[in-house]
Amino acid sequence: MKKVLLGVVALSCVALANDETNLYLKAGVDMSGKYDMIKLPDHVEMNRERTNTYGYEFAVEATRNYTEQLELGIGLAYQNHVDPEPSYSRKYYVKTHGYKSMPIYLTAKYNFETESNIKPYFKTDLGYSFNFGEKDGTRNKYENVERVKESVDDGVYYGIGLGVEYNNFVSELMYKINTAKVGIETNGLKSKEDFDYFRLTLSLGYKFDI
Repeated sequence: MKKVLLGVVALSCVALANDETNLYLKAGVDMSGKYDMIKLPDHVEMNRERTNTYGYEFAVEATRNYTEQLELGIGLAYQNHVDPEPSYSRKYYVKTHGYKSMPIYLTAKYNFETESNIKPYFKTDLGYSFNFGEKDGTRNKYENVERVKESVDDGVYYGIGLGVEYNNFVSELMYKINTAKVGIETNGLKSKEDFDYFRLTLSLGYKFDI
């Protein structure tokens, strides 16, 4: 999968090397988001809701104008996801952590025709998410503190949304998902669970015509 995606990206770079290339630089913030709910190896459920802090991301995208309305290209992003809320039960207080992602993806942008400088568009992304930066958590049972080991795997990244361009400035609102599997170990017991991160991201950026 990784080799296929990198091959597609390399071919796309060659295809984009012409006078019709657009370069986008963007910064975004997660307006809302949550993780999959998972269980510890001994079946204690953990609340994977996000915290009250905000995740953020930076992205660079290069596209080619294939028609007056359609742009196709590639993108690379750094995404800092927030930690999930701690989980409480009658016996346990569990604190775990989220992760970071660096997806490489193909992107498609469809620009709607207007008679003004304000140009709305539809956008979608699809690629491979390199996930990293996980940390071990803790579980408190009364006064005993147990270590919760976390190990996150890579997954798929995709997003879909709408945006608007005005004099090369862009603003877009997209629903994005990074899929992942997390390995969990506590008290010698191990399990692996889905650990996808879902959120709504608002981004601002600028388009350079190359």
